[in-house]
Amino acid sequence: MKAAELIGKTAVGWDSCAACSDNSVLRLSLLRDLIGRLHALRSEGLATQNQNLISSIEEVETRIVKMEAARSFPATGKELENWLTCGLPAEVTPVAPVPNRELPPTLVEMLGGIKKLNRPDRLWERKLVEEAFRLSWVFWSVVAELPLEIVEKLGGIKKLNRPDRLWERKLVEEAFRLSWVFWSVVAELPLEIVETWHEDLKKRLWPEGLVLFVEADSNPASDRRNWRGRWIVIRRATAQNHISEAPEWKLLFPPSGT
Repeated sequence: MKAAELIGKTAVGWDSCAACSDNSVLRLSLLRDLIGRLHALRSEGLATQNQNLISSIEEVETRIVKMEAARSFPATGKELENWLTCGLPAEVTPVAPVPNRELPPTLVEMLGGIKKLNRPDRLWERKLVEEAFRLSWVFWSVVAELPLEIVEKLGGIKKLNRPDRLWERKLVEEAFRLSWVFWSVVAELPLEIVETWHEDLKKRLWPEGLVLFVEADSNPASDRRNWRGRWIVIRRATAQNHISEAPEWKLLFPPSGT
């Protein structure tokens, strides 16, 4: 599947949740899925040495990251396609600030030390810090705190803080903020239908919920031809019915504030 088709599918999902009052968590999940699929497509480009494909995908990935960082999301799927294929609006793209400004040691330490600020993948962050300091802006540290109980039931803080779980961590924080409900769904399935069953579950949940991540269940399958998996699901507190084909639903964490 081409990058344009992946973006088009994401745009359809974008519009499908437009009427939801708390659609930010849904749209974060769409961007997470798109990033994952683009990464897989980029791997194909690397394997075939298709530099044009690699460059175009990296450009789209950069736009997604900037858009999420700014929390400036387009209203419609068509606008999303335009933003990702043609370029972000001027107000979303940061203006490069004046470089090479000295920073107070206390500020540098607060931001994680000089090594972190000088990393190649932190180039824009360094420039933004310098410009913000030049303009006497205020630096804040905002930490999204999650209940220890939910962190432990999702596998512990190390799992949530893994580099490959960046989007899942964002989804957990947003879902908790919106008082969504966390569920564990366990199912034992023949190996050949696991992927199909997974995709069907996602469709049945949307837009009242979504799959956060999937992992092998701690209990082995009863048949070696099967796979026993654990789906971590988040759903709106107002969602009514479970999916009948998934026999083992377990409440992990109720809506916050209850």
